[in-house]
Amino acid sequence: MPALTFLIELLEPLLVSQAQSGEPNSAISLPFIPGSTVRGAVIARYGDLDAADKTAQDLFFNGAVCYLNAYPAHAGDNPRMLPKPVAWLVEKDNADRHDAEIYNFAVKSQTWDQPAKPPSGEFYWQGTDSVQLGAPEMCVAVHNASDDPSRKNEKTSQVFRYDALAAGQVFAGVIVTEDKSLLGKIQPFLEQGTLTLGRSHTAGYGAVRITDVRLVPDWREYTPEQPAEAFKDRVTLTCLSDVILRRDNGQVDGRIGDLVGVSPRESFCRMRLVGGFNRQWGLPLPQAWAIQAGSVFVFDANKRDVLEKLAATGIGERRAEGFGRIAVNLHAQADYQRSRLEKREIPAKPLTLSTESRNLVQRMVDRRLQSELERALVREINTLTNNGKAFRGLPSPAQLARARLAARQAWHSDDLAKIKNHFERLSKLSQREWVTARVRGESLKDWILDVIAKKDSFDPVAEKPTLGEVTANFAGLRDKTLTRLIEGVLKQAIQAAKKQQEGGGR
Repeated sequence: MPALTFLIELLEPLLVSQAQSGEPNSAISLPFIPGSTVRGAVIARYGDLDAADKTAQDLFFNGAVCYLNAYPAHAGDNPRMLPKPVAWLVEKDNADRHDAEIYNFAVKSQTWDQPAKPPSGEFYWQGTDSVQLGAPEMCVAVHNASDDPSRKNEKTSQVFRYDALAAGQVFAGVIVTEDKSLLGKIQPFLEQGTLTLGRSHTAGYGAVRITDVRLVPDWREYTPEQPAEAFKDRVTLTCLSDVILRRDNGQVDGRIGDLVGVSPRESFCRMRLVGGFNRQWGLPLPQAWAIQAGSVFVFDANKRDVLEKLAATGIGERRAEGFGRIAVNLHAQADYQRSRLEKREIPAKPLTLSTESRNLVQRMVDRRLQSELERALVREINTLTNNGKAFRGLPSPAQLARARLAARQAWHSDDLAKIKNHFERLSKLSQREWVTARVRGESLKDWILDVIAKKDSFDPVAEKPTLGEVTANFAGLRDKTLTRLIEGVLKQAIQAAKKQQEGGGR
């Protein structure tokens, strides 16, 4: 069947909430991107809808085009993973093992001493020798909604949380139809790039990028397996998406046997409450119980033709939104070997900033660097002076205060030469007072002049703060930081000189 295939890269967390999300103010995202969500985004780009617009009817409403669920894309060649069959079970202790043997109970039941348990993971990819299982990554964020944004308290505020699909993941989407010309009309809307899906867009959710849009003339959702001779008496039907079945009396239930004309021999079925949201109305859609994706039903082999006819068109309601996808003999083997799921590595994309944004980011990282420099200076001064205990033979507090004043003037004028000029203008009497001044055994005056002479190597913070491609600029802060170091050491020296005078000597 002709199809458009594409990849959806999550630029932000994505929240497409389930009908059952627990606490009313919170939301838990589905582990996939529903076809209805993709269809809604394409409709938004299509523009105003008119009941007389035949093209719009064909593209979105009469079922000619089906927007399938976007499932996680495998790291290999971006194939679309499929929901894990409910009939797959392992021994309880092996549920989380990546090399466990998986048994297909729809083909052959097993008996163990310990209970059977589904293997971990919600979606699978099947290779030549093994199957890989995994689940999309989720991120949890706590939010606070208040009637008064400037005030937070128990009377006016509500705390809630969102469990959303984490950013950076890639999902594989598909749009199918028998009319290839309709796909050509949809393709330009997908190739426009960035979309917003799901809810809470203004809170930093829902931005996605559409990439790798391809028109595939003969796309197949799955490849059926040939059963072994011992299992040719049966045929399996597997739900590749949720299925909504409504009986003649209007009741929604999971009796899939009514479509086949006979009840299944065995069934591995789960039900899920499904809903939806209409952007145009701004209202939720009616909720209904659906057969959950991954459910498996076993019939006699003579029903294969009937099942294949059903699989060709899909079954149940809302097929245009990705519901009702089924597969025949998707898995006809009794067991499968599991292997570790390959991790997708998304290359980092260069951050492109406008001039205004770059200047803002530069100020941010520079301020962060200043904060780190403050802490580094405190450590450096305390280490060098040992809280004033490392000084010996200091000059009078007045001499030290004049040197400190020169350092402060150098700080404000960003001119280290003012400190050097101060020492060059000292009288011979003042010079003699500085001869014996020591810090950690080194001449205090020589230490000051030496750090000024070697200022280019002065770097108290090894790793500079970085945001994106913008790194803090220490070169513009070097001289001021150095003068503050000298001024801080001289301040400690003044306090130490005063204590020496009070103690009766130097």
